[in-house]
Amino acid sequence: MYAREGMAFGHDPYRQVICPLDHSGQPLWSYRIMRLGGASYSPNAKDQLESLLGVAAGLLWIYTDFGRLVAFDLSTGELVHRLSSNPYDSTNPRYRMVESLEDCFFREEDKAIVSINSLGVRIFDAATAACLESYRFADVDPDGIPAFKYFAIAQFQGDYFTFRAERDGASYSWGWAGVFDLKARSLLWAGEVIPSQERERTGNGLVASRPLYYAGDKLYLLDAKHTLHIYQRS
Repeated sequence: MYAREGMAFGHDPYRQVICPLDHSGQPLWSYRIMRLGGASYSPNAKDQLESLLGVAAGLLWIYTDFGRLVAFDLSTGELVHRLSSNPYDSTNPRYRMVESLEDCFFREEDKAIVSINSLGVRIFDAATAACLESYRFADVDPDGIPAFKYFAIAQFQGDYFTFRAERDGASYSWGWAGVFDLKARSLLWAGEVIPSQERERTGNGLVASRPLYYAGDKLYLLDAKHTLHIYQRS
């Protein structure tokens, strides 16, 4: 069960059916996510819901495991917008292909969808699906995120996102963390939370199941051993 904009949405994780519910709890319509298509590596694979993003201008937006960003008419269940980075959809005229569509988030303040991947950022108008902004990290801040060998989104916070990162690709764990400013298009802060020698010796590190939150001028994060780290931006 999900709640967005004062509305409730049902989701059956086994049948991968999503539906908005009326005030009595009855479905207004339903849609099976697998109908969106398969994947290039396995046409018989069934797509699944990754996240129910939000509601804007009468549209319900979702993002799927196979890299599809789609919008339903909230009243009828009709598919209004279909964006995809899945090669399986490249010959389907119903889809608008978007390069490297990953990690989609809904920004309530301006009803925008923010897509972040290892290369850069795209921001879409949730009312029209128009691309409002697009940039590569290497072009706007080459000494920021591109300086890391690997990075992964930890938490989206409207005008910022926090991330875990690694410079040398060490296999034992993540050790770096930081904050990226979406409006300034630049790295706000980054530091090595747990030195590589300590991570290799203890097995400690930053993991996806632990929050990494930015507030004011401080970054709050828990490592794998449940230790709270608080960093203040200088």
